Amino acid sequence: RQEAGLPRFERELPVAPTSEDLFHVPLLFMNGHEDPRLQTREILPVRTFLQNGGFLLISNCCSSEAFDQGARRFIRALLPNDEIERIPDKDGIRRLPYDCADRPPQGTKAFTQRFGKAWAPLLGVRRGARWILVYSPIDLCCAFEGDLTDSIAAYRRASSLKIFGNVI
Repeated sequence: RQEAGLPRFERELPVAPTSEDLFHVPLLFMNGHEDPRLQTREILPVRTFLQNGGFLLISNCCSSEAFDQGARRFIRALLPNDEIERIPDKDGIRRLPYDCADRPPQGTKAFTQRFGKAWAPLLGVRRGARWILVYSPIDLCCAFEGDLTDSIAAYRRASSLKIFGNVI
């Protein structure tokens, strides 16, 4: 709400993959610590959502190895005919409205040890000219929740905000 020009969200709306609410939201946000073991009956509606203009942003909360492996399996099951690819540094998601190339990210000590002064990779699935799914294997959300520690490879709030703002 403090950033001019960004969409404002009044509240979160928890949406189950099998809920009718799924088709009444413009984007989904998914995060977690454990393997997101969704069943086929949960995956199919999300696939339909994405194929009909929806968007999914996934963040690996606390940069969990279990969630990372599970999220990658989930993405392959969700979109089996698409390739998950690294989003190029010059892509609009990295540059607009916040140019991530203008300065190094602010990250935790673990983040800096792993990536130095570079931004961590963002992965995505593209359909035509637009990304329908973006996955950050590095934590984007703990800084917003106030439970970020230096032992977690994660972005600090200002850098997370840039990525969220660009993606949205």
